Amino acid sequence: MLNTAIIQAEISEGFEGYLEIFGKFYADDVQVSSETQHEPIRGKARVTSFLLSFLVPLHVLAEVGGLTMSIKESTISGDAANEIHSAWTLNIVGASGKTCTLNWRTLRKWKGSRVCTSTTMTYSEVADR
Repeated sequence: MLNTAIIQAEISEGFEGYLEIFGKFYADDVQVSSETQHEPIRGKARVTSFLLSFLVPLHVLAEVGGLTMSIKESTISGDAANEIHSAWTLNIVGASGKTCTLNWRTLRKWKGSRVCTSTTMTYSEVADR
């Protein structure tokens, strides 16, 4: 349900939908990290600030700059019942037709109906030159 909600949200219509998804599915004491971060981000308020730091610019670029974006997800089998592994692809197309594709993998650990830990791994970017 979480991944479906992310895919169905439209950044060009606003970033608020993504914040609602985050509020609904993530624990108050969530811990978010990536391979490139020295320290994880802990707590819903701090993670919300982090999310806003890239959701707002993406929304502005989509609404004002004419970028179109599409996101795809595929689930990767995991060993533990409370973990979900996903591969993500974000395709961004500029008004000029040039594209940029971002790929990453996410591991989410769940406690009940809420994500308590989310880790992003193996990020890559491919852009038209």
